[in-house]
Formats: sequence, structure tokens, C-alpha cells
Amino acid sequence: MSTFDSALLDMLPEGVIHSDDGIIISMNQTARRAMPLLQEGSPLPDLLLLPPTAPTHTGEVNTTQGRWAFSSAQSGTEQFILLRPAPPHERLTSAQLEGMLRQLRTVMSDIVVQLAPFSDPADENYVGGGLIRSYYRLFRLVDNADFLNHSLDELPFHPTTIDLAGMCSQLCMEAGGLLADAGISLNWESTFTSLPVWGDSTLLQRMLLELITNSAKSVPGGRIVLSLTRYGNHALLSVGDSGSPEQARQLMSAMSENRPLDTIPFPNQGAGLGLVVARQIARLHGGALVALSREHGVCVAASLPMRATQVSVESPRVITDGGLHPLLVSMADVLPTSIYELEGLD
Repeated sequence: MSTFDSALLDMLPEGVIHSDDGIIISMNQTARRAMPLLQEGSPLPDLLLLPPTAPTHTGEVNTTQGRWAFSSAQSGTEQFILLRPAPPHERLTSAQLEGMLRQLRTVMSDIVVQLAPFSDPADENYVGGGLIRSYYRLFRLVDNADFLNHSLDELPFHPTTIDLAGMCSQLCMEAGGLLADAGISLNWESTFTSLPVWGDSTLLQRMLLELITNSAKSVPGGRIVLSLTRYGNHALLSVGDSGSPEQARQLMSAMSENRPLDTIPFPNQGAGLGLVVARQIARLHGGALVALSREHGVCVAASLPMRATQVSVESPRVITDGGLHPLLVSMADVLPTSIYELEGLD
């Protein structure tokens, strides 16, 4: 190859290898950096060598300098190979994720159909509350992933005038009775007997259940307090617990807006989706979710703007809970198996 041709190849951003009869004739500077072990006069590695019956060839090769995508073509006994840095490993596209979640829901429906005849404790083939509880946990995981697979504009949002204080009081009564079986107390504190707000009651209950469940994981055998206050034009819903300082630091880190999105939670921290779901629901209502450190434990608060209430008609809601009780789904990670032995699968 002439000096002119060699200089021309060095101007190309891709790595270029020119071989004849399987022996390297020349390489440009990019190819030398990509494959420092190769040199003129040495044979091509088997992976790069074109089979006689294949006029073109593409693939990937790992070197000491990383992973490289290559494509090659031949003319007679000569072969030209182009090298480029390989793209990052593929991740699921949004369409693939949506398809996977849809398939998971279908499989879970099949499981219910097959297990339903054996979910009666009186039946000699009873499958046990442990398996039923695992199903609820799986449903919650899939449901949270499906929720976060949609943008705020795509999420179902049906605001009406609701009594926020009454809703919280009722939720504490129902969830507190279940958590008591797990040795956890849930208390309701507020000076309001009624506080009308404009919001989606189903989503707000889901947000609170996610926060309560998160606290219950931190304080097995401890105390959780749900409180409602008002400052200015905002309602402040707070979920506080008596967790350890270390647990408080972990929660503050998980709540940080600067936390990398691809941070993988520790094995005992779950999938890390519950707090994100709660944050999205708060944002959907024009509010925000914040973590507040305290002398004992930590408090997660949802600040919701007090918009003018109005007369409204709630539009029909698409049922996606599979007929499962939302409290038993949301708190499946912390409730005892005995509760699910009574619930079964319908």
C-alpha cells in the first residue's frame, strides 16, 4: 500500500484492516489501538477471517481495549475489515417492557384459575397461605412496574371532591387492624375531622399505602404514625416511624432526586418501586414527596396543593386490581401469612 493510501486510511474514524489470503497487509491507527496484539504480517484471527463462501461478514469481537463491532468484505483473496466501538448492551424498549408486563398479567390470571380450586382451607388439597401471599406480592410488583411504565399524562387520573381527613382515618382503621397482626401499630393523628380536597381517592390511598408499607418494613414490631396538617394552601400528609438512624439514612438516600435512576437496591430493600410510585402520584396531584429526618426515625411527607373543590362526576375507572383487596396487595411484603390463609384466591 502506498504512503498516500496509508495516510488516507489513518484519516478514517473507523479502524481498517486490509488482509490478503488471511495475512494482514496494513492497519490504520484506529485499528492498532483497537487490536494492539495484531500487526502487519501476522494472520487474521479466526473470528475476523471470512469463510470462502461468505462475501461479507459482521459481528462483534472483544479485545483488551473493549468490545468492537466489525464488518468485512472480500474481493478475490483480499479482505477489508471495518472496526467500530460496539454499542452498549441492549436494554428493554418501552414496547418490550409493556409486552412483558401484559404477558405477566396473563400468566398470573392463569395461575389464579389453576389455584382457585385449591385455595379453600377446608379442601384437602389446600395450597396454603404462603403461596397465596406470594401471589399478592407478585401482583404488587407487576402492578407497580406497569404504573411506572407510563408517563404522568398517560396515568389514569379521576379527581373528585374527597374528604381527605375522613379517607385517611378510614384507611388507618383498616390497615391498622391488619398491621396489628404483624406486631406493628398504625396511629392516626390530626386536628381535622374533615378536610375537603380535589384529588383522586384511589391514587391517594395507593400513595399512602406505599408509604405505610415502606415504614412497616423499617420498623417490624414498631410504631407508625399517619398525620394530616395544613399550612397555607397545602395539605401535608406525613408518615413517620420509629426506625433506626441507619434506616433513616437509607430512606433519605432513596428519596434523593439526585439518586442515579439505575441504582440497584440492596436485596433486603425490595425492588425500590414503591417510593417512586408514591412520588408520581404526588406529582400527578401537583404536589411533591419529601423525606424529613427526625431525632427518632424518619418522616415521609406528601405536600398537596389545596385546590378549590368543585362538584364533579367521577368517570368510570378501568379495574386493574384483578379483584384483589388493595390493602392486601400493597402490604403483602409485611403482613403475616395467616391473613392470606383466610383470604384465598377468588
